[in-house]
Amino acid sequence: MTIVAVGLTIRILFVLSQTVLSIQNNRREKIKEYKAITQNFILPYLNEVWLFIDLKTDVRKETSLPFIEIQSEELITKMQDQVRYGNAGLVKALYRYFNAAAFYDGRGEAKNLATYDVFYHF
Repeated sequence: MTIVAVGLTIRILFVLSQTVLSIQNNRREKIKEYKAITQNFILPYLNEVWLFIDLKTDVRKETSLPFIEIQSEELITKMQDQVRYGNAGLVKALYRYFNAAAFYDGRGEAKNLATYDVFYHF
């Protein structure tokens, strides 16, 4: 092999190694970001959201009394403090929730529907 061929081979290997390192670095950064979202946004509220939905959709409402009451307003206010970890759908749902008093849907359910929308996008 000539010197030119060796130099070209070394450059190609260098570019390939830098590409692989860049891909691995991006993957590590995404893993760190997902861990931060999970630890700071999802895990602190997940149990309360599921419990709220279970209590509101219980088919045995007439026969059983819930021992606890989940305050959805407080939960959503805490979520809004950590909204930087959420996505655009959650931000839009939070906007609709806090502006639900401005809209009248005829049944008086605007706030409840907005609450379920926030928990759905959570």
